[in-house]
Amino acid sequence: MEGDAIAATADIRSATRTLRNRFGRFLADGTVVPLKADFLYSSGSAEHDTLRALCTVLATSERKRRQLADAARVNQLIRDLADGALPVLPETTGGRRSTVEILSAMTVLGLRHPLGGRPLPDEPTSDVEELVDRLVAHIAANPYAQGVNVPRDLAEGTVRRYYADVTPWPFGALAD
Repeated sequence: MEGDAIAATADIRSATRTLRNRFGRFLADGTVVPLKADFLYSSGSAEHDTLRALCTVLATSERKRRQLADAARVNQLIRDLADGALPVLPETTGGRRSTVEILSAMTVLGLRHPLGGRPLPDEPTSDVEELVDRLVAHIAANPYAQGVNVPRDLAEGTVRRYYADVTPWPFGALAD
């Protein structure tokens, strides 16, 4: 950190100066500002999940990291994050046999967003009817699912609930 940033972050660095952060600063190179002092004990809150997802996106996408050079985008990202942190969506297996088969087929077909079950705002969307067609065909061809009644409306509702209509992470400001 250089110049005014050290003075500007003095209060937050002071407020987050825990034993762990004090020890961690010996491992860091330069002045650091901890984002969350108690991350080892955090409870999977929406804020924690959103921050973890954002860090993953920035660590894995050079294009998205480059967007951080644009002050307007960063300000929009800050507003988006302040307006709505989101939790990771837990994987579910279903209770009824038909739902179990639908969710299993969705996993096999890759119909699960890999980053905490949520898409990025700029991920392309697929036609729900096409996805349901693929899903129903997959279940019909599965010898272990023979005799299981999978109504098309249940398959469509499940695809929408767990894949197509999932609220994306609030990182639209980093979209291309």
